[in-house]
Amino acid sequence: MKLSAIILLFILSSCKTDYKPLEGSYKSADYNIFKKLGLVLSGSGHFINGNKLILEKDSSFISTSCSAIKTGIWYVKSDSIYLKVKTARWRNDSLQKYGRNGRWPKISDKAITYKITKTGFIRKVRLFNDDKSHISIDRLEKITCPNTAYTLHRPYRSS
Repeated sequence: MKLSAIILLFILSSCKTDYKPLEGSYKSADYNIFKKLGLVLSGSGHFINGNKLILEKDSSFISTSCSAIKTGIWYVKSDSIYLKVKTARWRNDSLQKYGRNGRWPKISDKAITYKITKTGFIRKVRLFNDDKSHISIDRLEKITCPNTAYTLHRPYRSS
């Protein structure tokens, strides 16, 4: 009985989990010519480039795109990560002051949702509100290089 309990304890302690902490820095995937060709052949020739995301241990995040900086909180449900935006501002100071054609970045009630993959996150984005034929792929990959602070600086955080 003692031996079987020890063997069971050994087996349970040696079980491997696939859990990887999500905290860290992510950036848009690099699309080489073959990946671009694959997107075109799959019917979606559009992809998003230049996005960056920092997930903090305290469940806060900073997301930057070519035009905006968004901050908020993140949480995980099932196989997806949700980004609930609390603040949004233009990256360009003059746009932040005067707006782009009188508009500023909107904060949606719905969270931004990514599916969790082995290398990061992925989501499909509709380019035009009513047109389902123009879908863009937003793929973020985790930055694993040791100098991530240099590679992905934290943008200005308004208080």
